[in-house]
Amino acid sequence: MTISRILVLLAVLTAAVGPVSAVTFQETKLGPMPPANINSEDDLKFMAPQIAEMEAMGFAIEALSCITDRQGFHIAAVVPTKDGKVCAWLDGRKGPAYDQIRHATRGAYSAREFRFSPDGRRLAYTARKGSKWMMVVDGQEGATYDSLREAYFSMDGKRVAYVAFRDNKSILVIDGKESPPYAEIAMHLPYVVSDTPFRKVDDTYCPVRFASNGRTAYIASNGRNQYFAIIDGKPGPIYEHVGSIEFSPDGSRVAYTARKNEKEFVVLDGKPGPKYDGVEAALVFSPDGKRMAYVGTNYDANSDPIQMLVVDGKEIARYRVIEDASIMFSPDGKHLTYTASADGEKYFVVLDGEAGPKYDEIGGFGGRVYATFTPAGKLVYRATRGEKRFMVVDGVESPAFDDVSDVPVYSPDGAHYAYHARENDHSVVVCDGVKGKTYFNVYEESIAFTSDGKLVYQASSDTGDTVTVVGAEERPGIYHPVVSADGKHPAFSRDKQADDMNNKVVVFGDAESGRFMTLLKKHFLPDGTLEFLAVRDESGERGLSYQLYRVTAK
Repeated sequence: MTISRILVLLAVLTAAVGPVSAVTFQETKLGPMPPANINSEDDLKFMAPQIAEMEAMGFAIEALSCITDRQGFHIAAVVPTKDGKVCAWLDGRKGPAYDQIRHATRGAYSAREFRFSPDGRRLAYTARKGSKWMMVVDGQEGATYDSLREAYFSMDGKRVAYVAFRDNKSILVIDGKESPPYAEIAMHLPYVVSDTPFRKVDDTYCPVRFASNGRTAYIASNGRNQYFAIIDGKPGPIYEHVGSIEFSPDGSRVAYTARKNEKEFVVLDGKPGPKYDGVEAALVFSPDGKRMAYVGTNYDANSDPIQMLVVDGKEIARYRVIEDASIMFSPDGKHLTYTASADGEKYFVVLDGEAGPKYDEIGGFGGRVYATFTPAGKLVYRATRGEKRFMVVDGVESPAFDDVSDVPVYSPDGAHYAYHARENDHSVVVCDGVKGKTYFNVYEESIAFTSDGKLVYQASSDTGDTVTVVGAEERPGIYHPVVSADGKHPAFSRDKQADDMNNKVVVFGDAESGRFMTLLKKHFLPDGTLEFLAVRDESGERGLSYQLYRVTAK
């Protein structure tokens, strides 16, 4: 297909979702790519003696071997210095040198100790000078400790916490402020929820709970069988054990599980609830925070479990199994759903007390995703019968396949849904219950909708040809589609004939970016600006002078 034909097709798509007028691409050079990325002690031993020569030659690694945040805002690496130390490299700039960055386990450095915040805007990593460790957040060094663990950010990225160790005591550091020292601070709070647009899992295993209104909660101990929840810096009653902690969405309420005299219960707003042999990890508030649900477990004379769904302190249902991670209130708070089993073999979804059909399995891989609500309030979940899987939407089973996505993708107005499915080692996209064309592969992350309800995704054929599907049309020659949150602005990548390695461009509206050798993940900012990082080979020779750019278009 000719370049002119591709541009005509792009113009047709842009016209379909609304014009993007006077688009201009702006490039900001950030600096050269680093000569190396250190991931293990062996990497450092090999690279450090050669780093001066590598830098003199202009040697640079490819961007894809570095670390990027989920959205593609930043790119980072750990690079050796000429004197055998290491430093962090972020968006073309080197940070201070340290004796070590990240702890090593069996020679490999911990990836969790060099991480971006969930919003992709901040970077935190552990660093050592001499025998002392510190946390470096946004380039600023924290206090020194004998040792410390990885940093955890709040979901909005505004707050950060980590557990540090000094004089054989544990300290929780929140936004640079230290807690009192304790014998132990719970490193990984249980946090079992569905991975859906309504409930997130980014801070799974975080030692502190951040509430949306700034409140905090964590668990500490001063000795064996002496555990207590610390809410807003104030220790609560001592129990034999304290487990999960959860805030309501607005942060006004807090609940946690506790054990005393070999019985477990939930403490809600400081008041203990009914006692059980065990309480499961998930503590689920309704969106308005007025209701709260969890699962309590008792054992019968045969040591078989009987699980109770407890809502607002009252038992409303009993089953052999209630999946605590499946409990969910609808976005308007009017409905409650969960997954249960009467015999431990067949499972069903319960909505407002009414049990649905029985299946061999409900939910996604590893039980991470159960039933969810669509933006329009319909119940949707993945189910398994025998060897086949399918979506159940508002009580109606969609076509069965070898496998289907955990949750669908929705159009901006919530009127349409789509998901990826596998059949006979091939892929299809199902839109509003209708099976689309079969391809060798569909890139699930590319599935999106335009504002007028057209489905957009990238697919490849058995021969390896890549196309972007827009509605009922196949658009060859363009790939990696992204669509703004409002569905009005699509953007794509495409290859362009070139005499050097810089043969990739981004097309947005009727404009085209400059040529690059590597394009990193494209994303839209809240104001509709398209942004991405890209690498250009400015020497024309492989391995030399790879320059990093930040590119925007609006």
